[in-house]
Amino acid sequence: MLKLKDHIKNDAKYSPLVYADLGLEIFVSDCAAIGFTSRSTSQPLFNYRFKSHDARNEYLAKFVAKYRESAARMAEYKGNQKVLKAERIKEFRAKLKVGTILSDSWGYEQTNVEFYKILAVEKSRIQIVELGHIQGEAKSWASCDVTPSDTTQGEPIWKQVRTDHIPICSSIHLTVWDGKPKYKSWYY
Repeated sequence: MLKLKDHIKNDAKYSPLVYADLGLEIFVSDCAAIGFTSRSTSQPLFNYRFKSHDARNEYLAKFVAKYRESAARMAEYKGNQKVLKAERIKEFRAKLKVGTILSDSWGYEQTNVEFYKILAVEKSRIQIVELGHIQGEAKSWASCDVTPSDTTQGEPIWKQVRTDHIPICSSIHLTVWDGKPKYKSWYY
């Protein structure tokens, strides 16, 4: 079964207008116009019938101008996001020094807290060891604040530093600990 865009491409009464720089395809016939993004095959951006050729052409000129402005804003936004991400990564890596405490909290029905201490730093990886917790005053019957203890748990491990956090597993992503107690809870 043909998708709408393919059906229109095969229809002799429609003439294509392609704006490759925008990823935009517009098909016009008599007093009608239908527009798609290059990636879309079935959902049009618009599908209108106009009272005259002039009305159609005026609409298309405005639409393409607005679409071009939107594409430019999006490109600028993506460029800014890349710069901001690069700055975040640079700032994060500058904080990774021997002795720095890393932490993360995660969980669904309960909040688990992990603390790790940096033992060694190389160009693109760090050696860390998990630390125990010191439980603070209870917040309720199943929660409290915790801070890292000096006791280690398990063997040191090496982890790659690629972004603005250190992934331990799918649910644990370490960042530099802010020095404040972390909230921990448990289920029953």
